[in-house]
Formats: sequence, structure tokens, C-alpha cells
Amino acid sequence: MPSKMLLIDDEEGVLASLERLFRREQCVILKAHSGAEARACIKANADIAVIICDMRMPDDTGDKVLQYAQEMIPEARRIALTGYADSSLIVNAVNNGHVERFFLKPWNDELLRDAVRKSLRQFDIEAEKARLEAVVYEQNEKLQSANETLERKVAERTADLKRSSTLVRQSMFAILELLTRLMEMYVPGLRGHCRRVADLSRLLAREAGCSEGDILIAEAAGLVHDIGKCSMASALHSKRILEMTTEEKLQYCQHPGIGAELLRDVPWFEKIATVVRHHHESYSGKGFPDKLAGEGIPLGARIIAVADAYDRHRHPIGENV
Repeated sequence: MPSKMLLIDDEEGVLASLERLFRREQCVILKAHSGAEARACIKANADIAVIICDMRMPDDTGDKVLQYAQEMIPEARRIALTGYADSSLIVNAVNNGHVERFFLKPWNDELLRDAVRKSLRQFDIEAEKARLEAVVYEQNEKLQSANETLERKVAERTADLKRSSTLVRQSMFAILELLTRLMEMYVPGLRGHCRRVADLSRLLAREAGCSEGDILIAEAAGLVHDIGKCSMASALHSKRILEMTTEEKLQYCQHPGIGAELLRDVPWFEKIATVVRHHHESYSGKGFPDKLAGEGIPLGARIIAVADAYDRHRHPIGENV
């Protein structure tokens, strides 16, 4: 289904020019001549992918319209047009309307077209992320139900705490193995990598004198440390970081946080999620996503970082696993 683009400007000539510029794009073009028309259109079309909005109109200002869009359809990407530099409107548009790009009139067609294409791709990526989250959530619900049934049967058959603990651990790893298989189906370059990182993390954690609980967390987090890459565009799966554009690097740097959020909703996975979030931090503080440094980085995350780097060195596959 084609994406929708909303063009907002009180000048008919500007709207006509924008419509001609994007006529060949794979999207449905909607137009609004005023702030009121724009608000009505936004309210009626919750699936708008990109909004291009003039900053000044007779009945409204672009920053307020874009703020309304942010409240109603936060997934839409927003681009602002202005005929002159107005710092207050620009600041409001960025802070309240979450504008991604500004273009001065008259704009450069190629630059504006390229920005819109990138925004459409980003919108599709976010939509795919939401779909994957829904799939994972559904699987988690089914697996959680299965685990509850298993725990009930264990409680009925034995009061032995050690036996119960063992079965719960097995169930947890069954979930992680399933998530790993789903991840490898979507990101083929990860095949085998996560299992090797998990095995090496377990060994490193044991050598470091970690408790049994921390050893299990290191191994478990190793299995799913790259699950957030399922949210990335497939083109980035085979692209080295040095070859990425600035926007692609920003998207790449989001994957540990996205992976942590996916895992945090599953019972027992809070500690695993924390390790996954910080496995790309650097001891120098120049890593991501939170720029933690030194021993402020969780030990499990430091262990996985070493295992991850070692495995990529031993098994180079030309992809940014």
C-alpha cells in the first residue's frame, strides 16, 4: 500500500511545485492550503508517512501544525519549509514538532527529494519495527503461557527447589533460542554469531569469577545481544559502519536500545535487557547508546563486547554483525 505524503502551504503555486516534484514517488499526495485544512487532514489520515509544512500561513504557524501532527501521528516524519530565517519558529518546530529537516524557499529539488526519500524509508523501517515487536510480543505471550503451564506441572509433581529452578532456566533459554532463530531468519548475517558469542561469554564470565547467576545472564544476553538489528533496514545488514551515512549510523546506534526494550517486557529478562543495551559502550566513554565509561558499564556488557569483537575477528563475513 503506497505511503501518504501531506503538503501544507497557503500558496497554490508552492503546492503545485511540490506535487510535481514528488509525482513519481511511490506515495499518495495530500494537500492542505491552511493550518485548519492540515489539522483536519492529519486527523483523518493516521497513516501519513511524511509531512512537508510551510512555517507561516495566514491562519496558523507551521510549528503549531507540526506540534499537532506530533501529538496525533508521532510516527510521521516532518520537514519544514520557510521563506526566511525565523529562529523562534525554528526552535519551536524542532522542540515541539520534532522537525527533522528545514529547507529555505526556494529549495533545491534534488536535496528536498532526497530528504523525503530518506524520510519515507525511515517511516517504513519504524513500521517494520512495530510489526516485529507485535510478532515478538505475540510469541512471548504464547511462550509465557507455556512456561506458566510448565511451572504449574512442576509444582504439582515436586517441591524440590533445585528441580524447579532448573526447569525455569531451561524454559528461559528455550525462549532465547527461539528469539535467536527468529533473529537469524531476518538477519542472515547473524547466523551462528550469537550462539558463539553466548558460549564465549559464559566461559569469560566463569574465568572472571562471576556468580552462577551472572554467568547465566552473560550467556543469555549473548544469545540475543543483536536482536535490535531486526529493526534496521535490510540494506544495513551487509554494510560496514565505515561505509554508512550519518543517518545510517544513527539508526545502527539505536539497535542496542531497541533490543533492550523488546526484552524488558518479558518476565525474568530485565537483567538480560540491561546487558544487551550496553554491549556497545566503550571503556573510554565513546560508545553508545548511553556513553557509559569504565566500570560504569555492567560487567556482563563488557564481557559480551569482548566476545563479540573476538568472534567478528575470528569469523569475518563482510557484514556488520
